[in-house]
Amino acid sequence: MIEGKLISVIIPVFNTEKYIVSCLKSLVNQTYVNFEVIIVDDGSTDKSCEVIKEFLNSTSLEYKIFKKTNGGVSSARNLGITNSNGKYLLFLDSDDFVENVLFEKIEAVTTENNVDMIFYGFDMVNEQHEAMWSYEDNFRYIQEILSGKKIMKDILDEKVLIWTSSVMYRREFVIENNIKYLETAYNGEDQAFTYKALYRCSKIFNINQVLAHYVQRHGSISHSNSLKRITVLDAFEDLCNYMQIYNEEDSLIKEIKQKKIPSEVIYALTQIVSKDNKKQIKNLLKMQNIRSSLRPFKLNNLNKKDFKLFVRVKLALLTPTLFYYYYVLKKYKS
Repeated sequence: MIEGKLISVIIPVFNTEKYIVSCLKSLVNQTYVNFEVIIVDDGSTDKSCEVIKEFLNSTSLEYKIFKKTNGGVSSARNLGITNSNGKYLLFLDSDDFVENVLFEKIEAVTTENNVDMIFYGFDMVNEQHEAMWSYEDNFRYIQEILSGKKIMKDILDEKVLIWTSSVMYRREFVIENNIKYLETAYNGEDQAFTYKALYRCSKIFNINQVLAHYVQRHGSISHSNSLKRITVLDAFEDLCNYMQIYNEEDSLIKEIKQKKIPSEVIYALTQIVSKDNKKQIKNLLKMQNIRSSLRPFKLNNLNKKDFKLFVRVKLALLTPTLFYYYYVLKKYKS
């Protein structure tokens, strides 16, 4: 084991030979070098592993590579946690990248503060790394050390946003609180993991700077109409079960069940809709667990966004066929 590392960078890899070098270059260029890289090859069938080895062997980075049969990003990240040794964990997808001062900034924060989580700004870029969206134009930074529950509430109120690679977790905090990715979820598992951590986090620090870049790639699950998207419900049900271990009556659980889960399920359904899957959509909307996840939604605010969600929920519950045709027409209109 590599001893004394501040950060373990956990990178799940599945058929990303075209993108992984850009990700790794952002680590090679770090101005602070006391970190390890953990590659988890999740059953790639392309030359990802060969590309990674060739590149890393030409650098001074300390790294480990683990190979496993394909089981999804959650199982890969959990394996990375088990085999990590850094004080803090960064989950970095193989097509994303970070600023070269990120680890230096983290080191400065951890020298002065003993915090469970550290998050920072990020932007979204296209495959050519051209900016599409920035955190700073849409959300606010936090100027003080706060509890995770306070930040969780701010996220639910859409004042703050944390993305998978815009946060680092203290490793011992994650292990002590049994925080894991749900391995049967292929959508929403990253949000659920972050919420679990926030729920148990006593101190979280916000670096007021964009330090990570989220590449919008059309081949990913987040940009597909795969039926696996509906497993977002499994991820959030797992989250609620986790939270209820500590407090069954928490208002945050109530808010997640009444608004967050219906919102995520409806969004997943609208993304799944395609010209040739009417039967699948209707069958999904007949499933008791999906219907039960939508029923708790309450229209508490008369803003445009919540009213749209209210209409979508009612449409899905009352007329699945109309729900399907509405979103097919919306998605494929010229």
